[in-house]
Amino acid sequence: MSQNRTEWAEASISGFVVRALLGRLRSEGFDIDLLLKDAHINAAQVDTPDQSVPLKNYVRLFEIAANTSRTPHLGLRLSQEMGPDSLGIIGYLFLSAPTLKDALERTRAYIGTIQTGVENKVVATDKSVFWSYRILDPSIRSRRQDSEYSIGLILKLIRTLAGSRYVPDEIHFEHAKVGSLDRYTSVFGAPVYFEQPANAILISGDVLTQPRHAIDPRLFPVLQHQLKARIETTASRANTVDQVKGYLESLSAPAATSQKTVAQVLGLSEATLRRHLRRRSTNFKAIADQVCFSLSARHLEASDMTITEIAHLLGYAETACFIRAFQRWANKTPAAYRRAYFLSQRP
Repeated sequence: MSQNRTEWAEASISGFVVRALLGRLRSEGFDIDLLLKDAHINAAQVDTPDQSVPLKNYVRLFEIAANTSRTPHLGLRLSQEMGPDSLGIIGYLFLSAPTLKDALERTRAYIGTIQTGVENKVVATDKSVFWSYRILDPSIRSRRQDSEYSIGLILKLIRTLAGSRYVPDEIHFEHAKVGSLDRYTSVFGAPVYFEQPANAILISGDVLTQPRHAIDPRLFPVLQHQLKARIETTASRANTVDQVKGYLESLSAPAATSQKTVAQVLGLSEATLRRHLRRRSTNFKAIADQVCFSLSARHLEASDMTITEIAHLLGYAETACFIRAFQRWANKTPAAYRRAYFLSQRP
């Protein structure tokens, strides 16, 4: 009754993003060939247009560069030295946006064109925006350089629109503080909080909605059209059903994962994800149910976990909800399913 596990596509980052970083590191005297070798990155992945690099290898490269150069805040420093070109089209979309709020929201919408396997959220009200970023792969543990580089670079773009002296309300980081707090406040000029749920910037006030742009605003709709087309092309090449299924199977609590979260991980809008699944005659709930049934059946067959333990493991807040769902999938309760399975295994 068990089903084969679908492999989840490895998180990746566009080669041109890596190439921009390597260019800066080369100018500072780093041995690029050695860095690539130690990070297990093929030079062709960086030099060839439209190629991508495994995210874990990119993050490893950043950490290796910081460690070998004995520069604990390398990512933070480089974030203030890089330009919008380091993010490709997204960097210029940001600078051509009609308002800062638009810039932050569009960056979140299209980050999937350059990076997958990350969660980028924008929680917006009339008066504030909380922009957050974090890598989802729990196996990528050492990732401080990427976190500080990403938040620092976004702040630099914000200051290009809002003014070089602009100070956000708060800065958050997932990791613990390293070194003096002054090293962080000298860059951000704002309260910095560590060991938070995500890396984030909190911005409030009229600065969000005042008309402002750093380059020709006529570029904004043109660049946005290009990014939308890129998302559609990427999604059409992949078997979206397998991508969704594989990602859910990689989680410890698939029942608690929303369609919005999965769409973001795949670099799609919710509407685009729904459309691609509909073309394959399915929907997110049907795939999630299939994954939850497969995983729950596996636990019932191969473990001595209680029904309540299995329910909580899959992400159900209440055991009763899991039992009702399982009855819908299998036409019997989890306990009855387990009894029937063991009876079928008797000689």
